[in-house]
Amino acid sequence: METQIKSHYNYPEIINKLEAKGVELYGNHFKIQETDDPIVYKLIAYFLKDI
Repeated sequence: METQIKSHYNYPEIINKLEAKGVELYGNHFKIQETDDPIVYKLIAYFLKDI
């Protein structure tokens, strides 16, 4: 059973913005893979202090 964490932040939107910034900085080949989502979500929560 998966638990769902309530947050005031929209994590998929944040990932999209991070990906857009990555494309801006590194080119069109930049992509955040779906397999990386769990660790990226944890990093976002850490930096936003959304724990």
